[in-house]
Amino acid sequence: MIAAASIILAGMSAATLAFASEPEAQPEEPVAITCATACEEVNTEPEEPELISLGVYTITHYCKENYPHICNDGDATQTATGTVPTAGRTIAVDPSAIPYGTEVVIDGHVYVAEDCGGAIKGNRIDIVVDTHAEALQLGKYTTEVFVKDGEADV
Repeated sequence: MIAAASIILAGMSAATLAFASEPEAQPEEPVAITCATACEEVNTEPEEPELISLGVYTITHYCKENYPHICNDGDATQTATGTVPTAGRTIAVDPSAIPYGTEVVIDGHVYVAEDCGGAIKGNRIDIVVDTHAEALQLGKYTTEVFVKDGEADV
C-alpha cells in the first residue's frame, strides 16, 4: 500500500501536493454595511388636495323611501344621472352651479353630485338619507361647502 501511495505522489508536482495538504478555506464573516448619511423617512401617502370654498349653502335632506311624498315623486330608485340614490354619497344639486359628478365636501364628509330636484336652485343642496324620519330630524341648515382642488369647474 505504501508503494502505491509513493507512485501516486511521485507523479504530482510540488504545487499540487501543497494545495492538497492545505486545510479548507473558511467562509468570510459577513461585513456590516452602514450608510454614510442619515436615512430620511419618506412619506409615501399622497397629499390631501386643498379644499376650495363654494360659499355658504342651504342644506336639506331627502329620503329614498319609494312612495309619493314630499321627498320624491314616488320613484326613488334612480337619480337624474342614472345612479341609485345612496345615503352618505348622493346629493341633489343645481347642475348649473355644481356639475354632476363633482365631489362636494359638506361638514367634512365627501358626497357626489348625482341628482337634482325642482326646488334645488343656486346655493342649495339636498342630501340623501335612508328614511323620511331621518330627513325630518336632520332638517334644514346653512354651512360652507367645498370642492377638492382640481375638481370639476364650479
